[in-house]
Amino acid sequence: ERANEAILSSLSNAYRSIYLIDMVNNEYSTVKADALLFGTPREGKYDTLLQIVSEFIPDEGQRRDLSTIFSAKALKETLAGDVDNVVREYSSAINEGESWMSVTAFMPPYMQGMEDKCMLTFMDITENKRVEAERNEKNIIVDVLSARYRSVYFVDLVKGSYHWIQLPQEYRYIEKQFKTIDAAMD
Repeated sequence: ERANEAILSSLSNAYRSIYLIDMVNNEYSTVKADALLFGTPREGKYDTLLQIVSEFIPDEGQRRDLSTIFSAKALKETLAGDVDNVVREYSSAINEGESWMSVTAFMPPYMQGMEDKCMLTFMDITENKRVEAERNEKNIIVDVLSARYRSVYFVDLVKGSYHWIQLPQEYRYIEKQFKTIDAAMD
């Protein structure tokens, strides 16, 4: 039990919100709540939690998708296969104006007694969507690494030299400056 608590605590540090879903009993408990679902009970029926979340989704089709994809039964069937996680993005009414949220479900690392449980997290991704739209509008070719790092180094392991690119703070992207890694090394 202490090992489970330590793992859940560690997981909760990586997410803004995280809920433990019992896919058999259709119940949930809050590991780490956030402002998105402020005021919801720390535990209860999972259907109630999904209903509260769906009220933040103005689009009827997306609401149906949430209730179908993230039902306890559907999650149990999906995560029992070779799928690592279930991720969906929905337009939301969390903030004024156009906003987006991401919903993710995944199995916890192996913990005793957690075989029929999964983790569920919510995140406001409005700013990510805005930056993505601006990048697409400007036809900027984005380096995959730029989503995670503020600077990138091309390292020549033979010569021991490197080429450094610092990502602009506002967008954190790398414009395509080189056609090949050899050109980048040069």
